[in-house]
Amino acid sequence: DLGNQNLRPASCQISSTIFLYSVSHNSLIFQYAEKSYDSESEEVHRKQIWLNNRKHVLVHNILADQGLKSYRLGMTHFADMVYAEKDYKRLVSRGCLGSFNTSLHHRGSTFLRLPEGTDLPDTVDWRDKGYVTDVQNQMQCGSCWAFSAIGALEGQNFRKTGKLVSLSKQQLVDCSQSFGNHGCGGGWMDWAFKYVQATGGIDTEASYPYEAKVTAHTIQLHTQFCFTRWCYTVE
Repeated sequence: DLGNQNLRPASCQISSTIFLYSVSHNSLIFQYAEKSYDSESEEVHRKQIWLNNRKHVLVHNILADQGLKSYRLGMTHFADMVYAEKDYKRLVSRGCLGSFNTSLHHRGSTFLRLPEGTDLPDTVDWRDKGYVTDVQNQMQCGSCWAFSAIGALEGQNFRKTGKLVSLSKQQLVDCSQSFGNHGCGGGWMDWAFKYVQATGGIDTEASYPYEAKVTAHTIQLHTQFCFTRWCYTVE
C-alpha cells in the first residue's frame, strides 16, 4: 500500500545509516557523556541500547521529513539507557522544580492582552528568526525556571539589539533567592525577571558560567544587559 511504498526507501537508508553510526559509537558516547564502562560485556550491552535508540531516532526523523511527524528527535547522553533503569528514573523523576512547592497557587505578575484586530500566525519558530541560543543541559539541578527566564531575556535582547548573546543562568540560581526562588530547588520565571529588573541587568554566560549547583558567588557584574522598561515590553 501507499504507506509501505513510502517506507521501503527509508528502510534501506536506515540500514546503511545504522551501520555507519555503529562504527562511530564510541566517539559519540564520549562526545555526549564522556562515559566509561566497568566491563566489556557492559559496553556491548550499552552499545546495543544506544543503537536501538539511534534507530528509533532515525526512523522518526525520516517520517518527520515526509511530513508524518511534526517534530524531530536527537540523541543525548542518556541514549545508552532505557527508561526502566533506576538511575534514569531517578534523574528524570526528580523533575525541573526539585523540592519546590508546586501545590501553592501562583499567578504571574504580568498579563498580556492581545490587541484588537491582530492577525497572528498559527505557529512561530523563533529559532528560524535568530532569537534562540543553542540547546543546553541543566543537569541535576532544578533550574528550568532560570533557563526559561534567561531564554526569554536573550530573545528580547536580540529583538532590541540584533545581537544574540548567552546570558547567565547561574547568576539567577545563586542570587535571586531573596525574590522567592530556591536555586536548584525550583523557582518562578517572573521572580527571576523581578530580580533582573531590580539589579538593573544580568551578566553574560561567558562571564558567569553555569555550574548546575548553588555557588553563592559574590559577583561584580561585568557586562550588563539592562531591560529598563521590563522584559515583556522592550522596544
